[in-house]
Amino acid sequence: MVTQPVVLVTCVYQALLFGCQYLLLASFSRVFHDVYKQPVGIASLHYIAMIIGYTLSGQVGGRIVDKLYRAMQRRNGGVGKPEFKLPLLIVTGILMPAGLLLYGWTVQYRVHWIVPDIGIFLIASGARMTLFVCPLYMADAITMYTASATSSLVITRGAFAFAFPLFAPDMYMALGQGWGNSLLALATFVIGVPSPFLLFFFGERLRLRSSYSVRAMKLMT
Repeated sequence: MVTQPVVLVTCVYQALLFGCQYLLLASFSRVFHDVYKQPVGIASLHYIAMIIGYTLSGQVGGRIVDKLYRAMQRRNGGVGKPEFKLPLLIVTGILMPAGLLLYGWTVQYRVHWIVPDIGIFLIASGARMTLFVCPLYMADAITMYTASATSSLVITRGAFAFAFPLFAPDMYMALGQGWGNSLLALATFVIGVPSPFLLFFFGERLRLRSSYSVRAMKLMT
């Protein structure tokens, strides 16, 4: 991960979005129980918004990736590139900060619970798309070493998922839901918006700087 630029960029991008998702997962039931005064059983039902986001984005997103890949492959003379699987990440880079802002400020001002749920839906959709696009890209970019590259993705996002919930209570206590989630939205925007463009336009150059990627491509051809 630390010696292969294309793996590093992909790992950091995915791990940040995954960490933010887990930070929120740790706070959902407490937010709806303490802020909206809902019973624990009712407060836990808001995870349904995340289930819907995961399911729809997984079903629709996969089809969009395939359609876009085939279209760009035709325009490129029938030759496919790993970067052709990345355009959907541009959407995730927008969905995550938008969902975080919507969720944070509507909870801060105690807007009807359906509006924070819409924010949760957007967050889940962005996270899910990232979770299946990044491994797809790694599979094409590193080919023969896909298992190792995917392991880097899993380890990095696992570390972020472990670390982020640890500081969630202190962050929300100090900043509140509005500014606390705005801070997360800023982080996901700064990393999440430029990273897909960076990988799409410069991913091939990064792959050529990766000894594993170059060697894998030679072995495959």
